[in-house]
Amino acid sequence: MTHATTRLLAVVLAVFLFDFLFWEEKMGLNVLIFTFIWLGALCWVFPESRSSRTFQAAAGGMLLTAVMVTWHNSGAVKLAWMVSAMCAAGFAQERQVRFVWYALLQYLHSALYTPGALVRSLAREGSAQQSRSLRLWSSVSLGCLPFLVALVFYGFYLVANPKFADLSGQFWEQIGHWFSFDISFAHLFFVVFAGFVCGGAIWQKMTEWNEPTTDFLRRVRRKFDRTYSTVFPLGALRREYQQSVVMLVMLNALLFLVNLTDIRYVWFGFDEEVQHDLKSYVHVGTYALIASILVAMGVLFHVFRNNLNFYPKSQLLKTLSIGWLIQNGVLAFSVAVRNWRYIDFHGLAYKRIGVFLFLALVFVGLVTLWLRIRDQRNSFWLWQWNGWALYALLLLNACVSWDVLITRYNLSGRPRSTVDVEYMIHEISSKNLYVLEEKMEQLEQVEAYPPIDTSEIKKAVAQKREYFNGDQQGFSWKSWNGADARNVR
Repeated sequence: MTHATTRLLAVVLAVFLFDFLFWEEKMGLNVLIFTFIWLGALCWVFPESRSSRTFQAAAGGMLLTAVMVTWHNSGAVKLAWMVSAMCAAGFAQERQVRFVWYALLQYLHSALYTPGALVRSLAREGSAQQSRSLRLWSSVSLGCLPFLVALVFYGFYLVANPKFADLSGQFWEQIGHWFSFDISFAHLFFVVFAGFVCGGAIWQKMTEWNEPTTDFLRRVRRKFDRTYSTVFPLGALRREYQQSVVMLVMLNALLFLVNLTDIRYVWFGFDEEVQHDLKSYVHVGTYALIASILVAMGVLFHVFRNNLNFYPKSQLLKTLSIGWLIQNGVLAFSVAVRNWRYIDFHGLAYKRIGVFLFLALVFVGLVTLWLRIRDQRNSFWLWQWNGWALYALLLLNACVSWDVLITRYNLSGRPRSTVDVEYMIHEISSKNLYVLEEKMEQLEQVEAYPPIDTSEIKKAVAQKREYFNGDQQGFSWKSWNGADARNVR
């Protein structure tokens, strides 16, 4: 059996298993089972990937998120599992790739390449094994006539014997129930989708990824670095250096005043009298400050994009840059304090948690940008490490059942002001249903905004339970997960 035939059979088998595990099911235990199939197929088709550290990291992330899907089944962990699966396939296909998003693109390229790969594989096998195919066809044709005759008599017996027809119908219905062979347009579309998903992992689309061979910058001498102008008598590189110094002095001075204001009025002198307008204070201020930090990082990225990294008298510029990064770190911490003030008053919510996660990524970006300037690293090194940091944050986020944590915290009595009860009932998924029912007394006693009376709370929770019970109908053991099991129990 040739290599192409092996891959073709692997894709067919993978599609069959994907259809069996996921058709008309939701993600649960089937994810964990399919993870072992996926990683096993990758190690079988691309055996050299077993020693790749990037593949091992993505495979470990896929296993971790598969366990978390089975345990708490949140939307965040499902997203992390899908990203991990695609990255694992990309790293298996291209061992030299180091950038996590290149691995993701590698898989997507291969998935789109699947139909063409299937046609070429069949054509190649047909031309290479034409004589063998003729022998195979002759064997198949030998059995065709008996099969057709038996099929005709099977039809006669179905019409003539109702009991036989009933038993035959039960038999095929059971076979279809076992293997999900119900034919419909939706099911056909799902099988085609499964072909793209599985084919993208097994059929490799060769792509040239332009990753540099080194992580360090190389000086490229430009003509205008040494040219002189009648208007500006200094060299172009020196003018660029002086312009950058003036700009960073001004920016550092401005940000120093902003940080002094935040330290005085946000860190230590926060006025609780204005907490009624805290939502506007946090939302508008937080988004503006985050945008300013990203632009600040872009400024330094632009300043040190080329030969200023090698300018012999650039110590002042680098000192100002480090000060600018530190001050932006202080500003990021001020954003975190603002966000925590909001949580302290009104409890947890998805966006408030998202601000902390984003700030963690910002701190990583500030540190790696400082390392890039200090060690004269190139831009690829910066994007590579920040890409891995984002992937690690995605995995960390997937390990926490935020639905349950938000509900427990908001009903713990820690928030000092009003809590959005309707948000916990209607906006958070059914993963928190058992917590709402367990803590019904606290749910009715908490100060809610917008206001909601006790009868409406009980009715809304009962309706959420009704929706959950109705949603559970029709799923088999393949959809089992810990979150639903806790609600059922």
